[in-house]
Amino acid sequence: MARRGRPRCWPLCRGRGGGAGRRLGVNAGHDLNRANLTDFLVAVPGVLEVSIGHALIADALELGFTETVRDYQRCIRRAGMAPLAPAGPPPCAWKRPRLDPRGPPPRTARRRTGAMIHGIGADVCDVRRLRATLHRRGDRFAERVLGPAELQVFHARRARAAARGVSYLATRFSAKEAFSKAIGLGMRMPMTWRACEILNLPSGQPVIRLHGVLADWFAARGLIAHVTLTDETDYAASFVVVEKGSLP
Repeated sequence: MARRGRPRCWPLCRGRGGGAGRRLGVNAGHDLNRANLTDFLVAVPGVLEVSIGHALIADALELGFTETVRDYQRCIRRAGMAPLAPAGPPPCAWKRPRLDPRGPPPRTARRRTGAMIHGIGADVCDVRRLRATLHRRGDRFAERVLGPAELQVFHARRARAAARGVSYLATRFSAKEAFSKAIGLGMRMPMTWRACEILNLPSGQPVIRLHGVLADWFAARGLIAHVTLTDETDYAASFVVVEKGSLP
C-alpha cells in the first residue's frame, strides 16, 4: 500500500528519479499493471520502455486478449501518449548469393586450412591391479614402462609416499596406452613404452615427449599430440588427441 498523498506508483517514481540522477535510462516493468500504468506514465516522463507483458497475459486470461490490449491502450492514451503500432520486420540487407552455374569446385581443389584430427585415444587403468603388478615384479616393471625422465620423478614421489609413486606410474601407463591408440599403432614399432614420456611443464600441464624412431615417425607426419590425465584412489584415466598440422 502506498502512503497517503502519494501515487500508487510512488516506489517506481523514486527509482526513476535515482536513475535520472545518474544519467541512466529507465525501462520499467515490474509491478506495472492496469491500475497504475497511467499514473506512472504521467509521473515519470521520458520512460524508454514499459515491459508489461506479464501483467497483460495475466489480465488476458480473465478478460480476453483483445479486450486486454484495448484496455492497456486506453491507459496509455489517458497519460497523453500514443501507443505505438507493432513494428514490422526490419529491412533485410542480405541478398541471396548468386550460384555459380559451373557448380562448386572439386573437393581435391579445396585447400585445407587449420589442423585436422588424426586420432583420439582414451584409457582407464585400475590402480589396484597396477599396484599388485608392481609389488610382484618390483622396479623392473616401472623401468619397462617409464622413460629416463619419468623414472626420476617416479622414484622421487615414491620416496615421499608410496601411494604417490603408484599413482604416477598408473597415470603414465594409461596415457601411453591412450597415445598408442590415438596414433593408430597400438604397442607396435615404432611405438614403445620408453620412447614415449609423459612429463609436466612448470605450470603442471602434461605434455608428451617422444624419443628415437618414434619421434622421427611422428614428426614426418606433421602430428601434434595433446594429453590430459586424471586419477582417483582406484583408477587413473587419460585422453589423448593427435592432430595433423595444417598444409603449407
